[in-house]
This record gives sequence, structure tokens and C-alpha cells, in this order.
Amino acid sequence: MSAARSRWLTAAVILLLVAGALVWATGRGDRRRPAGTADQATAIRDGGTVTFAANGEPTGFNPNTSANNAPAVQDVVGNVLPSVFRTHPDLLVRLDGELMAGAELTSERPQTVTYRIRGDAVWSDGTPISDDDFTYLWRRSNGSDRRIDVVSTTGYQDIERVTGSPDGKTVTVRFARPFADWRTLFSNLLPSHYVERQRGGWSTGLDRRPELIPSGGPFRITRYERGQSLTLARNPRWWGRPAHLDQIVFRFLPDAMAQAAALRNDEVDVAYVPQPQVDVVRTVQGLPGVASQVRLGLSFEHLTFNLAHPILRDVAAGGDRPGHRPPAAPGAHRRPDQRPRPGARQPHLAGRAARLRGPLGWLRPR
Repeated sequence: MSAARSRWLTAAVILLLVAGALVWATGRGDRRRPAGTADQATAIRDGGTVTFAANGEPTGFNPNTSANNAPAVQDVVGNVLPSVFRTHPDLLVRLDGELMAGAELTSERPQTVTYRIRGDAVWSDGTPISDDDFTYLWRRSNGSDRRIDVVSTTGYQDIERVTGSPDGKTVTVRFARPFADWRTLFSNLLPSHYVERQRGGWSTGLDRRPELIPSGGPFRITRYERGQSLTLARNPRWWGRPAHLDQIVFRFLPDAMAQAAALRNDEVDVAYVPQPQVDVVRTVQGLPGVASQVRLGLSFEHLTFNLAHPILRDVAAGGDRPGHRPPAAPGAHRRPDQRPRPGARQPHLAGRAARLRGPLGWLRPR
């Protein structure tokens, strides 16, 4: 999975959880009242629990690995693991002021970024969030050890070194090669002091007993029942603005119709269906007291081809070749406010591909 997709998924989670809090605040007590909107944020009450119908169960709790880089994981850790920058509901990327005192490009030749961590930023076990956590994430993500499972090396492989100040609260990152998108780095920082002590470390060390994982966010994992649910509760060591909610309960309901039924029966407060079928949309829209939206999302699905494979490397079969850039697929690189053209296709490309494949023995299945 690309780093870009990981960042978009993070953005989707932020939007989701903010929306979840607003729905609960205005609609929980009386299902006949309309759900809240962003304009009603000042009406949010403190306390209470939101139950969220999760599409899947976390496979682990280190989203920096390809094995665990999925929405079901990011939905949970987005409020547990700290990130230097975050994408907000208005789709703008901003410094997380709860974690950072600053992050600036302090030199262009060589490119150098200086990060200043807040002095009161600590993991929930009392250990300061420090340069050790930045260094740990960089060393595991830079691709120098191919045995390490990492979701993406983008940006991290361009870093020459990471150094910390004596107190560990200032981190200086020097790049060997310029990397313009440096604000995407150092998301989902891990408590390195904890992970290094766990059996399995980076790859699987966070898969067991997630209730013990130190939190660097407003919530921490307090209960996990496999196949059933996961509960987040307020982090008592959180130094920033306190969360409005006391708890967020993720109830694992991968079936969309089961989510709709749970909404109807007041078993959950929020549901998010990334690929809704028409019958599911109609069912939810018909539920009394439930507000729903159907909007373009920030994540995408794609097929990734390994062009190093002997078959796919064949130019005539569609592989790449020097000086050739295949045309973009219809709708590729759309902005969130753009809609795809219905029925858009490129028939001339399909015909050309068929003419090229024939002499090599590629046949269309009958």
C-alpha cells in the first residue's frame, strides 16, 4: 500500500470520529431529533459513550506495517498513537499542536527539518515522547533492512540521519535527498521503549494484549474482546484538551445490513459503510431518527501489478518500457469534489492491446 493511501485513510478516520461525536451529542438521547452538523460543535456535551459499528476487526495495532495498514486498525489507533501532522475535516494538513511545539524546514541545502516536541507530551506510562520514538520509526521504515515489514519507505528512505537534543524534545532530521512532502512523515509514532521489549517487536509485538500499549493520544485501549468489540477510554495521562467522550466502543459488524439493523435497534450510534449497496442506503435512509450521508470518500481501491514478473514485464502484455508512460485510467487523480464520468472508457486502448497480445499467444477467454 502506498504512503499516499495511508495518509488518505488517516484523513478518513479523523472525519469519521469527529462526525461520530457530533451524532452522539445531538441524537443519542432522542432518536427523533436530527443529528448534528459541524456548525453545532459548541452543543457537544461532555461524557458518555459512542458505539461505532466497525466494518472490520483490527489485525494488529502497528499501522506502519503492511500487515496492519487498514481502516479497521487506523480507526482505533488514530486516537491512541500521536502524529506530527493531521488532516482535518476541511482537508487541510495542520501541525498537531497537542503534540508539537513546532516543525519547520530550517535548511534547504541540505534539506533539514527541526521538530520540537512539547515538554509535557508523555506516553500513558509516564515515559516522555521523545527523539527515540522518531528514530525508531525512521530506522524501521527506511528500507535498509528488507526483512522488516513496512507499509511504505517513501520519504524515510531519503533521510540521512535523525538526531535528538540532550533532553530528547528537539529532533533534527537531515535528508540525503530532497523530499518535498516531509509533512507526511512521522505519523503514528510508536512507544519505542515498549515495543522493543515485546516479543515480535515491530512486526507483531503490538498484536497481543493491546490494553497494555502505552497511549500518546486522548484515548487508550482499555478492553478488547476478540470477535466482539474494542473499547477506548480517556487517557488519564493525556496532557492536551480532554476528549468530550468518556468512551468509544468499536463493535465489529462487517455486514452492512447487520449495521443497519444495529442502528434500527439502538445497538450502535454510528455506522460507516465504505461500499454501500443501494438496498442498504435505502434501508438506512428509511430509519426514523437516523441521519445519513452518501458522499465521495478519501480512500480508494486499486490493483497493483508487479511489473518485475516475467509475464507482466512483456511490453506487449502491457508492461512498462523506457520512454513510455501508459495513459491514466478514466477518473484517475480526481479531486474529492469531482465525480467520475458515467461509462467513461478508452476502447482504442483495449483494441490496441488485443492486437499486441495475439501474436504472443495471449487469447481472450471465451
